[in-house]
Amino acid sequence: MAQQNDRFAGIPLFRPARFGLSARVAMASAASAVAVTILVASVLLLLAERGMKDIISAQQFSWLTRAADEIDLQFSSRQARLQFLSAGIPQDSFDDPSRLQRYLEQHASLQSQFDDLLIFDARGKLVADLNRPKVRDGIDLVKLGYVNQTLRTQRGVISLPLRDPATQTLVVAQTHPIVDGKGLSRLVMMGLVNSERNDFLGKWTHMKSGRVGHCYIVTSDGTIVAHPDPSRVLQHMAVTAGRNPALARAFAGFEGSIEAGDGANANELLSFKRLQSTNWIIGAASPDAEIFAPIARLERQAMLAGTVLALVVGSLAWWITRRQIAPLHALHGRILAAIDNPARAAVPPHYRKDAIGDLAQVFDHLVREQLLARGKIDSSEAELRAAAIRNTSARERDEMDLRHSRAFLQTLIDHLPVVVFAKSFRPDSHDQLVVWNKTAETVMGYPADQVIGKSNREIFPPKVAATLNELDRQMLAEPKVTLIPEFPYRRPDGVMAYLQSISVPLFGEKGEVEYILGIVEDVTARRKQEQELLISERWLRSITDNLPALIAYVDQEERYRFCNSYYETTFNSEPGKVIGRTARDVLGERGYALAASRIAAALKGERVTFEREHQEPEGNTRHWRVEYIPDRQDGKIAGFYAMVLDITELKQVEHQLRTFARLDTLTGLANRHHFNEKLTEAIARTKRSGAQMALLYLDIDHFKSINDSLGHHGGDAVLREFSQRLTACIRQSDTVARLAGDEFVIILEGRDMAAETVFVAEKIMHYMKRGFAILGTVRAVTTSIGIAIRREGEVDAEALLRRADEALYDAKSAGRQTFKIIF
Repeated sequence: MAQQNDRFAGIPLFRPARFGLSARVAMASAASAVAVTILVASVLLLLAERGMKDIISAQQFSWLTRAADEIDLQFSSRQARLQFLSAGIPQDSFDDPSRLQRYLEQHASLQSQFDDLLIFDARGKLVADLNRPKVRDGIDLVKLGYVNQTLRTQRGVISLPLRDPATQTLVVAQTHPIVDGKGLSRLVMMGLVNSERNDFLGKWTHMKSGRVGHCYIVTSDGTIVAHPDPSRVLQHMAVTAGRNPALARAFAGFEGSIEAGDGANANELLSFKRLQSTNWIIGAASPDAEIFAPIARLERQAMLAGTVLALVVGSLAWWITRRQIAPLHALHGRILAAIDNPARAAVPPHYRKDAIGDLAQVFDHLVREQLLARGKIDSSEAELRAAAIRNTSARERDEMDLRHSRAFLQTLIDHLPVVVFAKSFRPDSHDQLVVWNKTAETVMGYPADQVIGKSNREIFPPKVAATLNELDRQMLAEPKVTLIPEFPYRRPDGVMAYLQSISVPLFGEKGEVEYILGIVEDVTARRKQEQELLISERWLRSITDNLPALIAYVDQEERYRFCNSYYETTFNSEPGKVIGRTARDVLGERGYALAASRIAAALKGERVTFEREHQEPEGNTRHWRVEYIPDRQDGKIAGFYAMVLDITELKQVEHQLRTFARLDTLTGLANRHHFNEKLTEAIARTKRSGAQMALLYLDIDHFKSINDSLGHHGGDAVLREFSQRLTACIRQSDTVARLAGDEFVIILEGRDMAAETVFVAEKIMHYMKRGFAILGTVRAVTTSIGIAIRREGEVDAEALLRRADEALYDAKSAGRQTFKIIF
């Protein structure tokens, strides 16, 4: 017998192996399934991580953009306040520090915008201080540079944070020039704002992104303007290519978000945005370890679930492959038995019609040939019993291994976070569920003892069972991997869930479907999140549709990809008909010609703001304020956002304000400001033409007694009637103005001023002789007139006005109700 075994041992098929043939094949299939599953999971995780990082980067940059817009708005609002305050200072108080101090104190309400208001003269000396009116310490060297720059450029300046000597706090200074009637800068208005105020820069530097992320502001050359650590303010932020190239890119003009190292072997998400008002850069830094911690947790959870799923799929593949090669395993056992005792080798009644059957037939032929060659070998009863014992032991070991494998597989399946079930279509268990894991019990609502060994009709309600049976029928008719993306499912306890499933056919030896393997995922929570996102998008659309502004998005091809419903009101075209059309089609040739260069600038990355007029079909003119904001994606300009505001009413109010600023509200005559402009223009005009001009200075005789007897209402009525009579006495080309109280002036131009001024003065005296009907009484009102004729070469308006005032004094000294002329 030993010799017989040695002869067969030369054949590779019969060499002893550590594992059985079926085990090797099954393990190879399982390993392949595990590898493919892990590879697919890794690719999906990589794509998900990249998508989430893009979203987080866009959110941080969007937040930074809103912060930059708000800071720009704060600077421009404060600058407008300074401009308004500077324009209201009377020119005759420019050299009077006490009047300047009183003027600041009259506007103390502006301390809600500024921590202090200062006025400097042209030499840089502090002449008025709202908070410290009695402190005058001469030249303030800290602020002198900004004062000189404002005087030199005649434009407002925004300073870096500087240490205010009076309060020892860090402040930002904003300036505005104060000019005289000749356009010369005489004074400088300066507002100081504490940079740490919660409604100023401090609001943003105190904000944190997460636990340790922070926000800061630097100049374009790296000087820190605002920082959560006050000790770093005004220090220089050192930048080298080897340490943090992202900051160098920001100083060079980059705007957006980028991942980079911070010089300490850690990565940060950095975002940068430039301020339009100061060209400073506002930046935000958030450590990757904190903001991407949810992604890392998701990766670990997904990899664990993928690994468990891969092990389950591999184990199922191992078990099913083992069953499919069972005939080969049986042949292998028969070969081993024949090796031990060729004489007792059993010959089957028929052979399988496949490669395994051919192999069995060849083996039996070889055994018969071997028996004929060696003759009959005597086999004792003891050897037969030993062979039987060995066969029985091998079978018991195989059965034990199979039981252990099944127990391990069931444990894995029960702990998967998805529903796993298998339905049999073998003759011995047709239409019965044979696998039902723990997650299936939770999600589907049926315990395993109510499911295993039963059909759909025995488990589920009739409608659900009918649907599942139809899916099984389709799978048997056309076996293929089937995915059902999402479907509703009501559990036995009445709770509605939403599931998605994948079904895989498993084939037997003859190629028919023996099992259907199903994996079901509960997507109820994800579906709820998607619905909430859809509702948010609808809210956003509703908000934009109800804003009184045109809001749109235009891509690189100048085609509209989004617009709100305000376009229907403005262009009489529904938003759906605007989408996809070019800017030329929507704006028309005339409108596009005005906007073309600005559209091109926006598509190059420039933020564009301009105003334009729109002619409506009814003939009305609308005024628009247009702003184009570039959309940067991955360092490229993908398009731009367009916001168009209707500022027609604002323009009308501006026009009214300009008109009111030049008129006296009581009489409707030109006020002192308008008079100064007209007098300067008249002097320049007569100087060029060689014509003459004169200035008449009038006041009402005994006006105080009129006020005392008639009251202020009566006095106002006298002033209005007096101004109407003055207007009737002069030509339309002449100018009459009220300076203050009962003081009036008239500008005359002509060839013979000596005669013309006498004629006009006598005419005024005549018109005033008729009594004034005031508050039911008739009151006599007279006037005195001083006349100054401009001398050849005289260009000083103040000097001409003083001479007319001197002439008026002479007329009053002469007894009033007369006029005097000074040549």
